[in-house]
Amino acid sequence: MQPGSHTSTPIDFDAIHVGDQREFTHAITAQDIERFADATGDRNPLHLDAEFAQRTHFRRPVVYGMLSASFISTVIGTTMPGPGALWLSQTLQFLHPAYVGDTIRVVVRVKQTSPATRTLVLETIILNQAHQELITGEAHVRLLDVQRPISPHATQPMVVLITGARRGIGAAIARALANDGNKVVINFLHGEDDALQLVKEITERGGEAMAVHADVTNRQEVERLFATAMERFGPIQGLVHNASRPIHLQPFQEMTWESAQEHLDVQVKGAFLCTQAALPHMIAGGGGAIVMIGSVAADAVPPALSIQRTPPPSTNCLSFSRSCSLSFSSPRLVSAPSGSWMR
Repeated sequence: MQPGSHTSTPIDFDAIHVGDQREFTHAITAQDIERFADATGDRNPLHLDAEFAQRTHFRRPVVYGMLSASFISTVIGTTMPGPGALWLSQTLQFLHPAYVGDTIRVVVRVKQTSPATRTLVLETIILNQAHQELITGEAHVRLLDVQRPISPHATQPMVVLITGARRGIGAAIARALANDGNKVVINFLHGEDDALQLVKEITERGGEAMAVHADVTNRQEVERLFATAMERFGPIQGLVHNASRPIHLQPFQEMTWESAQEHLDVQVKGAFLCTQAALPHMIAGGGGAIVMIGSVAADAVPPALSIQRTPPPSTNCLSFSRSCSLSFSSPRLVSAPSGSWMR
């Protein structure tokens, strides 16, 4: 790719090595000077007025130093490291001026890589056509970890079962998955009308959906849930465990263990039973994905809010342990707080 061209494909950080170098050349024109002056508001006559510049030791208008230096950004943003680069700092030493008509060459060379922080130390040099160094410096750049987009047209549609999906986050997930061409199974415990309305909404837009009543804390009902879904759509390839008990504001000292147990049953036992039911489908099919929806309150309980609002850390531990145990198998497992965005 030529510097200055556009791409959204990020480079693999591990593919960058000390000594790697990228270059960019540009012929400075009077139009470049005028555009830079208009963009910045810097109309110093040293750069724009030939008569004024003649009275200085330069004898002719000097190219803005920052105009020349700005082409470092061209290299950093397009080729070294390229898309996803975040420019953290830059030092500059202006050694000699450039003039209109000069062809400058920008050289960016890797001096150091830090994989743990995904940062690079880059040597930056700008030379003219006579190979004279005009500007030298050092840049610190972080290469952001950009998730690669998944095109719904590049993958086969999945059958995804979503627990607690009649409204709220679960319903939003169902709509998004259906919009991408997936077949969605909407599980609900209460609010059948809401679930059926969501199915109607999805099917009227050309999607495929079904609603199944089941208590995710009951093994027999979970087995029936998966069997019913499979009978209609085939093997389950995705599971989103979103079910949760209603949230009640209640000081900890006023709550009962029975109320806490209800949350543990839905969020932990439900996750356990649904995961066990989903895995045979995914392993037999050669792949799948499991997502556990938790709460941002798991790490910081809001004031006056009891454990009823906080899916216990054991849910995350479950996800972690299951992920480890499946590290040599097909399914992928993710634990995500309800207050976060997932892609």
